[in-house]
Amino acid sequence: MRLILPILIFNVLTAFGQQNNHDSCVTVMDTLTNQKVFKLVDKMPMVHGGMQELFKQVSSRIKHPHIDKYPVDSKIIVAFIVREDGQIIGKRIIKNVNGIGEQLLDIVNDFSWEPGSCNGKNVPTLQIIPLIIDLK
Repeated sequence: MRLILPILIFNVLTAFGQQNNHDSCVTVMDTLTNQKVFKLVDKMPMVHGGMQELFKQVSSRIKHPHIDKYPVDSKIIVAFIVREDGQIIGKRIIKNVNGIGEQLLDIVNDFSWEPGSCNGKNVPTLQIIPLIIDLK
C-alpha cells in the first residue's frame, strides 16, 4: 500500500541567508528572490480552507511513477514565499523524488493563502513543506 504522509514543518531550513531578530519574528535574506523574508512569525501563512484541506489534496492528487525501488530517503521538500497579499513567489524544490516535487508545487499553487503576520502586520513569510513517502 502506498501512503503519503504530508508533514508541514515551518521554517526548518536556514540555508536561505543570514538571520536577523526583530521582536518575536526572525528574518532571512532569501537568495532566490533576493529579498528579506520572515522565517519565524507570530502567525504562519495558512491555506484558505485549512491545512487539513491541503493535506487531503496532496494525498489524493500526488501520482507515483511505478518504479521497482524508491530511494531509502523518500522525502520531498519544497519551499516558497507567501507575500503580504497572499500571493506565492520564489517557488523552489529543495529535494525531489521522481518528479513529485513538481506535483507538490502545483498543488500548493492551486490554493489561496492567508499571509503570515508579525506584530499584527502581514509580512512575506518563507514556507517550507516536506512530504514523506512511506511505501509500507
